[in-house]
Amino acid sequence: PDSLNMRYNLALAQYNAGNKSQAQQEFLEIVNLNPQDAGALNALAVIYLEQNDATKALEFARSAIELDPGNPHVTDTYAKAEIMAIAMNPSVHNPPKTLAWNPDAIAVVIGNRDYENKDIPSVDFAINDSATVKKYLVNVLGFKPGNIIYVENASKAKFESIFGNRDSHKARLYSYLKKGKSDIFVFYSGHGAPDIDSRRGYFVPSDAEANIIAITGYSLDTFLDNITKISEEMESPNVTVVIDACFSGATEGGLIMKNASPITIEINNPILKSENIVLMTAASGSELSSWYPEQEHGLFTYFFLKALRDRANQGDLNITAGEIFASIEDKTEGLPYLARRLYQRIQTPQIQGNKEIRLIKQ
Repeated sequence: PDSLNMRYNLALAQYNAGNKSQAQQEFLEIVNLNPQDAGALNALAVIYLEQNDATKALEFARSAIELDPGNPHVTDTYAKAEIMAIAMNPSVHNPPKTLAWNPDAIAVVIGNRDYENKDIPSVDFAINDSATVKKYLVNVLGFKPGNIIYVENASKAKFESIFGNRDSHKARLYSYLKKGKSDIFVFYSGHGAPDIDSRRGYFVPSDAEANIIAITGYSLDTFLDNITKISEEMESPNVTVVIDACFSGATEGGLIMKNASPITIEINNPILKSENIVLMTAASGSELSSWYPEQEHGLFTYFFLKALRDRANQGDLNITAGEIFASIEDKTEGLPYLARRLYQRIQTPQIQGNKEIRLIKQ
């Protein structure tokens, strides 16, 4: 041990003197002699970070943090290696092409970036989210382009024309479905907001007034109720709903509602117990749905797409909603870690319903 300590100190001196290649070789020899030397492992991770080798940096940083999780130098190096590994991942903008084919499935994809009421901040990456999800539906999940109802900056009237209202669910989505054959996929990126009095959630249409959201918003309860009625009446095999929004009223650009604090709401609709429905959302309670500017996506959308991309690149076409969500919610590799790392905030994605629903059909 004394000899190894001496070698470690000499390697560190070489590093500090700028002789980094010699230091690297010495640290490698130390680790070869003692694989439990967290200091040498961490030093190698630092050197590989400087060389922009994210794979090796993360490999050594992960080994170091397993041995010495309480060391702030080790945890900082691990965090930097993790950020570099994520940043150097191929962009999720260009999905791989799979052999999946789901010709009768119908999708609704909505991205609400811009709002007529200038007191409501824009959602910078919402349209990028929706456009990229549309590409994944075609290339990865096997949807026909003509079966995707795609809308940017949807008004309340547009929401109702697609999903219906409290009086009727027989709107555009209903009309597109083939009974017993059509899966349903719904994606939304944009603002959500709570009604202060009822503490119920609402999608924020492009023409909404935030302070009277119960009148100008599109009710999340109505949406879920109608999706259930539609799927039951049309005997849809599977229904997948993915929402990159929070319903607390807090946003990256500030509060939607003036002179109000974020509100905790829970999405707890009985229809989520249906065996053919799964709902994934970006955050829980009063949490904020974060952005990932480096990738030009919402953080939740990025990890959703990344999980699809990675599984497709592995040739795995037997992908369930639960498996995708497990990648999203991973505490060291997924959304919760990066939200904490980038913004020092907690963001807890949620899944409700049947996690065994398959997202890809062959």
